[in-house]
Amino acid sequence: MVALEPYQWGPARAVPPQPEAPLALFSRIETREDALKLLRDGSIAFLVLAGLQALIGVFIAPGMLLDAAIVAVLALIIWKAQSRVGALALVLLTGAEAVITVLNRIGAMSSGGSNVFLAIIMLILSIRLVEATFRLARPQPPARRAPAMIGSGGRSTAR
Repeated sequence: MVALEPYQWGPARAVPPQPEAPLALFSRIETREDALKLLRDGSIAFLVLAGLQALIGVFIAPGMLLDAAIVAVLALIIWKAQSRVGALALVLLTGAEAVITVLNRIGAMSSGGSNVFLAIIMLILSIRLVEATFRLARPQPPARRAPAMIGSGGRSTAR
């Protein structure tokens, strides 16, 4: 299928379709750059979430301020230091928040949020951040070197 450029004068020119860029948060991690992009995008998502929690904490529920601060600090640690420990701590935190949200939703608790969908997305994203940090911690395969010339002993005679 050929797409046409909108609002053009003259004869129509065909525009090749652009491949859709996969959403980095849920795409496969195949390269170091993929892992770094996931860490950046995921950390930004958690920073936005921490900002929203802080706003709610200031105006409605002051108890959320501590959660917002912890999420923001962990997101910054993961983003800047690519910390596996920070990512694992974020999984524990989001897992606890998801359990509390489900318990609140079914009526077993009266504190915490009620958006189960958001809690599950946060947990999945934090697990993906753990995966990215562990992929970054793997040693990179050594670069292939050109074979040495025979008879030179591996040394170059040119200066």
